[in-house]
Amino acid sequence: MVLGFIPFLGWAKGRQRVPLLCFSTTMAELVTMNIESILLLGLVDGIWGIIAPIMFFERGIATVGASIIILALANRLPLGIVALHLDAQL
Repeated sequence: MVLGFIPFLGWAKGRQRVPLLCFSTTMAELVTMNIESILLLGLVDGIWGIIAPIMFFERGIATVGASIIILALANRLPLGIVALHLDAQL
């Protein structure tokens, strides 16, 4: 899913990139935690039926919340701190 968003990151410019970057970051962290939970804790079988919906809901909230916070900071902080990175063509 994260790899599928890479072409959209090149397409989106400025403030449109923020939600995509937040989503790819939270999903990359989710994948890391899933690998660790399977390998280190041995969580397999039926427990994922309970964990997965809560996990994806939490990641959705994290994506929306991070996007809101970053865009709010970009509007309030002086130009050159956050706004410069959002408005630049990366």
